Amino acid sequence: MMFWQSRNSIQNREPQIAPQLKLPIRNLTQRPIKLFIEVECDEYEIPPGGEAVVILEKDRPHSIDLMDDMIVVWNEGCGFAVVEINVA
Repeated sequence: MMFWQSRNSIQNREPQIAPQLKLPIRNLTQRPIKLFIEVECDEYEIPPGGEAVVILEKDRPHSIDLMDDMIVVWNEGCGFAVVEINVA
């Protein structure tokens, strides 16, 4: 018995990337806001007038906790969250 795979099926294979959810968080206050990403324990600072874009795995039960000067995003995905900080 012989097993084989066509060249087209090998060449057309692309890595599967999980669908993404982009969560923009804007700081409209006059003071910096701390942003924590759990469960990774990553800490960022969003400057006044700045924005953070948190990229998470789509279709997962992520949650957000909001406190006076801090935001905690709970990443419930299989991979790590990505954070982009944009300064105004």
